[in-house]
Amino acid sequence: MLMISVLELVLLPILSSILLIIGMTYSKKYRMFYMIGIAFLLAIMAYKYNPTFEYDLYRHHLGVNQLRMMDFGTMLQYAISEIEIVKVFISYVVAKLNNNDILQFAISFLGYATIFFMIYDYSKRNEMKRWVVLLTTIYIVFSLNYIHFISGLWNYFAMILFSLGIYMEYVMKKHKILAYILYAIVPFIHISMLFAIVLKILCQTAAKNKINIKSILIISSIIVGPSIIISVVSKYINIPVLSYLVKMYESYFINGSEFDYLHKGKKIIEAIVHVIIYIYAYIVMHKKKKEGIYHIPIIYFITTLLLMTSAGVFIRFIFLGQLIGMPLLMEYYNQAKIDKIDAIVISCTIIFITILIVQRIQYITSFDFGNLFTMDGLTSNIVTIFKD
Repeated sequence: MLMISVLELVLLPILSSILLIIGMTYSKKYRMFYMIGIAFLLAIMAYKYNPTFEYDLYRHHLGVNQLRMMDFGTMLQYAISEIEIVKVFISYVVAKLNNNDILQFAISFLGYATIFFMIYDYSKRNEMKRWVVLLTTIYIVFSLNYIHFISGLWNYFAMILFSLGIYMEYVMKKHKILAYILYAIVPFIHISMLFAIVLKILCQTAAKNKINIKSILIISSIIVGPSIIISVVSKYINIPVLSYLVKMYESYFINGSEFDYLHKGKKIIEAIVHVIIYIYAYIVMHKKKKEGIYHIPIIYFITTLLLMTSAGVFIRFIFLGQLIGMPLLMEYYNQAKIDKIDAIVISCTIIFITILIVQRIQYITSFDFGNLFTMDGLTSNIVTIFKD
């Protein structure tokens, strides 16, 4: 029974992923179908995951259990008081389905499918080379730590939808209304996205979608200032949104998280490597092609450096910059010259991805699989397959 479970939950998904990746790389016509297949496999793995108490998903499941006991009217009152109304509504639907695991399955599938759609659409619009699509897909998938995604579902899902809005506004350009709807929704999925929205507005006003010292100083001052103002004002004015923001600010930046150790160390180093890769791509590309979407991720990266006091927040928003900057990275790879310094940068990216993959393989080979499965062959926790 153990061997059957290993085959079902480890070997088959890996082999299927390899076949889907090969199909995605060589078939332009059916590329999106192969990508959806990869998203589905990753979602199935999420469905099988049994969260332990140190991860946010454990608390998300507790929240679903709580909602299951509520009628619609009570849930509505609770949703309004929690601010993140969309999150509560989705959780309520899952609660009524009586299967908590549907939560991480649905969100991870939609999240990965959205990321793959942006890669697919941009490659189709701009005739990206096959290896560029392959490298970008692998790079983004391994940059998005799997367990952190399926555990911190709402924050990552909100960032992905926000990035889709940016993509629609700056690349697709014909769906601006839908983009603004996404901007309006994401804070009600995760309140931290107010930061991303304010930063986007500042990019268009103070920075005019361009990077210079003056705009960076203005944006940085405006980003740091509100945290102080909100803390002071909230003591005298009882507004739920302000109180909620102060609570989150104190939790992440002042008191810290009990499990903040999960994000420190090498994850900080990895995040800084991502920033360096994107900044170099920007230095090369902004001279060749003037695009607003090239400037925005770099402003996000630079401003996010102010958030390093909270490792968890810093790492998550670095990934937001990576998503927004995907067109920049793909364009850079596509125009890179193999006989120049670009070859070194691309080689370093490949080496970096290889290191991330090796870390996961080492974890798998060092794990006692006897503790992974129950007596009836069902998985008790598959986080080890992706944990680094």
